[in-house]
Amino acid sequence: MSLDLLYFVNPMCSWCYGFGPSLRGVQTAFAGDVAITVALGALREDTEPLRPEQKDYLRTAWRRVAEASGQPFTFDLLDRDDFAYDTRPACQAVLAVRNFAPATLLDYLEAVQAAFYRDNRDVTDTAVLCDLAGDVGLDRARVEAALTDPATAEALVAEYQQVARMGVHGYPMLVAVTQPHAIIIAQGFQPPEPVNAAVHEALARATG
Repeated sequence: MSLDLLYFVNPMCSWCYGFGPSLRGVQTAFAGDVAITVALGALREDTEPLRPEQKDYLRTAWRRVAEASGQPFTFDLLDRDDFAYDTRPACQAVLAVRNFAPATLLDYLEAVQAAFYRDNRDVTDTAVLCDLAGDVGLDRARVEAALTDPATAEALVAEYQQVARMGVHGYPMLVAVTQPHAIIIAQGFQPPEPVNAAVHEALARATG
């Protein structure tokens, strides 16, 4: 019996990037026993460049994530005067990959996160998102088409609304979909060990 896990995430959420090793740990430790479904939540859709005080806040927040998770960060994007922190394009790209290449979804999500936080590539840029698709072996043109398709934008808004109706407003969040009640595996960042332990317990309940 496979345990269904629902992962609430925004690809440009710093704590979600920090949670990446924990999610990968679950995928590795419970291969064949869990199925992970990604649900996208709204975060920031800023169209104006970041102000100095916003940059200072982000530097501090990202350093906290780096210290807690061990994930590598660089801060060059915050030195730009024209960077607008819009998470919508990355979410649309992830949604598109989930639709046409679900087996590669976590690889693509991870690539987007690393490109933004580790490499400081501008993942609000369509060309960058398409290049990342090619990097993980996906059809670059399909991601580009989805990013310009109004239906993708509409589907993303509907998903944001559905996630909000479920009462999820912070990320990351990992939930085991069990009966009669779902089990929260992680709400906010957690390191791999307690996450694996919680999945093991949920799997035991589901199969026992």
